[in-house]
Amino acid sequence: MGPGRHELAIELDGALPAELRGAAEAAGLRELLGALLDEEGVGRAALSLRLCDDLVLRELNRSFRGIDEPTDVLSFPLEEEAQPGGVPFPTPAGEREARELGDIAISVERAALQARQAGRPLSLELRHLALHGALHLLGHDHESPAGERALRAREERHLGAAIHDGPEEAPGRPR
Repeated sequence: MGPGRHELAIELDGALPAELRGAAEAAGLRELLGALLDEEGVGRAALSLRLCDDLVLRELNRSFRGIDEPTDVLSFPLEEEAQPGGVPFPTPAGEREARELGDIAISVERAALQARQAGRPLSLELRHLALHGALHLLGHDHESPAGERALRAREERHLGAAIHDGPEEAPGRPR
């Protein structure tokens, strides 16, 4: 299985400084997302990930959430079945086309700031944000204590418990 069976489009905005682009390219996001989709029991799936700057995330946050400030990660599920509770999306037997899960946008600038504050590599922060966004596409949320625990447990399974150490709040939460 793995990332080869999924359609994972990753777009890196050209406006990002070279050092941020390099860290994003080296983060292993395609492999991480493929492993997550396999572990969650998702059949053949497609999602897109856009790695951009604070200006883009601020505009998306304003347009879709009515919040006029940048954020670290936003997810845009396409599946109506993506409901709180994290019900996986198995592909029906015999279905060949990838199931479109949605889009994730990450501010690499914000990720770099959060990585510095938490004392961890930018590549790990980007992995955390990509994983967090993908879990939202799969219907997981942090709107209830139980949902928060389940989301954190899945993040820790892929990235280790230390991913939640540090002064930052959970990804995607208002700051």
